[in-house]
Amino acid sequence: MKTMICFDHLSYSQFNYEVINEINKIVLECSDEICICSMDQTYPFLNINTAIFNPSEMDSFNDGLIISHTLKSAEAILSCANKSQKLLYLYDLDWMFQPIMYDDIYRILTHENLKLVLRSYEHIDPIKTLCDREPNAVLEKFKLEDIWNLL
Repeated sequence: MKTMICFDHLSYSQFNYEVINEINKIVLECSDEICICSMDQTYPFLNINTAIFNPSEMDSFNDGLIISHTLKSAEAILSCANKSQKLLYLYDLDWMFQPIMYDDIYRILTHENLKLVLRSYEHIDPIKTLCDREPNAVLEKFKLEDIWNLL
């Protein structure tokens, strides 16, 4: 499936490490178009075996799947004027680490065009309490094949 994954940056983080390794494995095994969009142009800490785009390219990414992992990048993909499906793989509860306005969290998490996948079963209750929303799925490991099967 044609997929774009949005990163806040390409320097080291646990999420980046897991996802870049997954991408490098998948691109060797399949012919699906997989690319990356980096919101902040930093030098990658690992070799990435796929195309890396600027955020301005997201609007022209049609008829595929765009995946974000933070509320900030979810807000960016929701503002794209394209026909791609949008998915938030909520890796961490962002508001626990940096201040975010409740209205912004609620607006993003309850958006009708955003599929929500959580990394941990422990995140279900906070999401329900915060915005009364059930996740579409819980995937403890970021696996593109599992995400594609959810759609």
